Formats: sequence, structure tokens, C-alpha cells
Amino acid sequence: MGQTLRSHIGRVFCMIVMLLSLGEEAQARKLVIAGVEEAPLKMYFNRDYYGIDIDVIREALKRMGVDFRFTLIDVGARMLRMAELGQVDMVIAVSRKPSREAYLYYPEASYLELTWHFFIRKEDADKIHFDRLSDLKGHRIGATKGYAYTKDFWSSRLRLMEVNSNEQQIPLLMAGRIDAVPLNTLVSRYELKLAGLQDKVIFLPNPLSSASYYNAFSRHSTYPDIEGLVQRYSDTIQEMKADGTIGEIFNKYLN
Repeated sequence: MGQTLRSHIGRVFCMIVMLLSLGEEAQARKLVIAGVEEAPLKMYFNRDYYGIDIDVIREALKRMGVDFRFTLIDVGARMLRMAELGQVDMVIAVSRKPSREAYLYYPEASYLELTWHFFIRKEDADKIHFDRLSDLKGHRIGATKGYAYTKDFWSSRLRLMEVNSNEQQIPLLMAGRIDAVPLNTLVSRYELKLAGLQDKVIFLPNPLSSASYYNAFSRHSTYPDIEGLVQRYSDTIQEMKADGTIGEIFNKYLN
């Protein structure tokens, strides 16, 4: 009887040790956050990550007490595939699409409203205009694989010149290999200013689209209570919008 009791106690003790070990492992697990490098939203320099999205996420997770690490991916399609496979826990600044709902949790809160305009060479201002997509027929239009743009854009039968990285678009435009390209207006104006090209490249007045972008979470993540984390994150973003923190971060990079 005594030996049986000791054996039972031994098994219980081993189970407790194992559970404590698993708990410590889960607690030590960092949230892996992936994005595509895109100034002024997500940047890496001198062994540090910074930018509007980076600063917002860093502050939100700090308030939540969540440990994390960033990684920047070169291609948007690859980043989304990693989320689909559960290789990353969170992806930065993605549009909401029904096809992505199968593998992404979207928080209710968004702080990033992005407009997309067609950028052209200033010298072509009298030649190219945009009210509807059919206005661009006959022109070579740049497009980046993995980007949502709009459904009508991809099915428009325009002469699309597809590339893997959005960073290729302005050089292609300046080289005369494309005539117009839809770009994130905020990001592109920032980049053109840094490059001293703001007087050579302009954007057409009417936007192609305007949409909210989200920092979404992988449904296949192994991070503990990922669904609960999504709600906590959303609540924290709302709090940061209300107390002016997010506005201060935008001003830091744009003004």
C-alpha cells in the first residue's frame, strides 16, 4: 500500500513539474510579428526596428505586457503564406479580404487608413488621367504581386507589368518602363521626398482606393490564447487612439 501511494505521488509530482515547465515555456514564448519593410511604416536600421506601425505595435504590446520580436519579410505574398502556415503570429498592415479570413484573425480596431493613387512622371501630367480604370488603357501599369489593390484593378485587362517587390516601382517609372503605378500615397510621398523626386513624380487626383489596414493574427499560431490576445490588442489600440498616442506617433514621422 505504501509503495503504491509513493508511486502515485511520484507520478503526480512528475505531472506537476511537466505542467510548470510547459507554463514557463509558454510564458517565455515571444510573439513573432512579420511585416514588409516600407517607410515610414516599417523600417530596420542599425539593428533596430522603427516606423509608424512598429512604434504603435511596440507601445500596444508594452501596455499589454506581451514580449515580442519583429521580422521583416521581403515579399508580401511570402509574409501571408507564413501566417497561413502558422510560422508567424502577427502580420502588419494587411487589408481585409474574405479569402484571408480563413487563416487570419482581424482585430476590430484599425489605426491606419491608406489611400492609393496612381503615380506618374510629372512630364506626363497632360497625357494621363484617371477617373475610371478604362482611362488607363494603352498605358503600361505597374503592379506588385501579392498586393490587394482592388478586385476591378486585377480584372481590368490593363497592360499590367508585374514585379515581386514594391520597391522596384518608382525606379521603373523613372526609367520609363512603366507609365503609371498605384502606390500607397502616404508611403510614396515620404519616399519621394527623401529621394528628392517630389518634383518629378506626382500622383493623379482621384484615388484608386481607400481602405483600413489591420495588424492581423494567424489562426494557426501556437501562441497561447491567440484569440484572447486579439481582443486585448484591439482594446489597447482604441485606448491609444483615444489618449492621443497614435496621433503623436504619426506626427513624429510625417511632420
